[in-house]
Amino acid sequence: IQNKLRNDSLSPAQERRYKKLKDEIISEVKSLRLNQARIDALVEQLYDINKRLVGYEGRLMRLAESH
Repeated sequence: IQNKLRNDSLSPAQERRYKKLKDEIISEVKSLRLNQARIDALVEQLYDINKRLVGYEGRLMRLAESH
């Protein structure tokens, strides 16, 4: 990360280590299994948040139009 921030290139050893760590992370994420009930609860929560945001957006639009 520090090299990237300074626009420095990685040494070949660092490049190999980076690729190995990246591949390990990808493998772990691919093997991740989530509980379907938890996924459903999160989707429902997002739906509720979106519904509130749409309501707030409508209220804001009406306030803007009235002034």
